[in-house]
Amino acid sequence: MGSSVFHAAFSSFLALIPLAFADSFHFLVFFRTWTGITIFGFLNGLVFLPALMSEIGPLVSHDTDDEKEQEEPNHRD
Repeated sequence: MGSSVFHAAFSSFLALIPLAFADSFHFLVFFRTWTGITIFGFLNGLVFLPALMSEIGPLVSHDTDDEKEQEEPNHRD
């Protein structure tokens, strides 16, 4: 998923690069706005959301097979 987020941000930034060299104030404001949105989305998707979801996500049991056998002995009659 990380590579998809990176490629989306990178391709969006590539599309905006020509606006950085414009002489018009409106194009420069548009470039700065979309660059900020792209960076915010990139950091949100790669840093903030994975960290948040790892903290509030489902609990995962890390029991190994050896621990399960010790807890539940196999009784044969």
